[in-house]
Amino acid sequence: MSAMRLMIVLGAIFFAPALTFGQQNNFQQGLQALANRDYDLAISCFSQEVRQNPREAAAFANRGNAYAGKGEYDKAIADFNQAIRLNPSDSHAYNNRGYAYDARGDYDRAIVDYNQALMLNPKDSDAYYNRGNAYRAKGDYEQAAADYTESIRLQPKFALAHNSRGTAYYEMKDYKRAIADFSTAIRLQPQFARAFENRGLALEKTGDYDKAQADFLQAVKLNPKSTNAYNNLAWLWATCANARLREGKKAIEYGIRACELSNWKDPFCLGTLAAAYAEAGKFSDAIKWQSRALDFLEVYGKSATEQARQRLLIYEAHKPYHETN
Repeated sequence: MSAMRLMIVLGAIFFAPALTFGQQNNFQQGLQALANRDYDLAISCFSQEVRQNPREAAAFANRGNAYAGKGEYDKAIADFNQAIRLNPSDSHAYNNRGYAYDARGDYDRAIVDYNQALMLNPKDSDAYYNRGNAYRAKGDYEQAAADYTESIRLQPKFALAHNSRGTAYYEMKDYKRAIADFSTAIRLQPQFARAFENRGLALEKTGDYDKAQADFLQAVKLNPKSTNAYNNLAWLWATCANARLREGKKAIEYGIRACELSNWKDPFCLGTLAAAYAEAGKFSDAIKWQSRALDFLEVYGKSATEQARQRLLIYEAHKPYHETN
């Protein structure tokens, strides 16, 4: 049993088609705003461009990118639909519409769009990467790993793809290959906090707790606002199979920080805090927070809920919960 064993994966890269001769200043300003993540300004610029040139596919496509950047995926999809109608050969429009479907949880539609993008441009590393993310979200880790591998073949220094393939291997319980991929991602991008988090999780699975702890500490250093990094450290210090690394007081401190960062609404963080209190011998607090965690059954899921209930019984018996080797 474990807490917050989520592999976070980062979002897709948006594309902006190259400028063509004669495009108006609105379009150029829109591209600059998009690059600066000023999505409202980008939408305004591309909307003016659409009014002036209603058959300009690139203006619809980039306005779709801006809507997607704001999380307004229905509007983004509508713009990508129009861009594809006007220019059916634009692989980027298919790729980005796939990303919008992906963000809505419509993975099958996303995969259809990524397939079309790759049919139009078989050397699109990002489309392979995005399709890998969709397959991973569906639980098809072998296909996800295959897509990440192709993405890496086309773009060997793509740190995100190495990290994501590592997450697929992790889910397949191939921890050796997962660690190798996370290590490559870190070598390519030394400030990649999530890769340290993920490598720490994989090292923990192999029983290399000291190295796992070092990775989690580095993740906190690189990203002091990472809920996962604080939570993973708290869980390790509260429940580690190696008694030498268990530290109830520090586990409580980091567990509280993880709960604060998640606004006290993440059951995995609440469950970690409960484990920390139990390790410190404060069983009434452990029972309180584990019970609070069980208020979020829709987030926990069936398997994690059962594990949480079992831990609650352990705390009610005034015993701490410890992982086994």
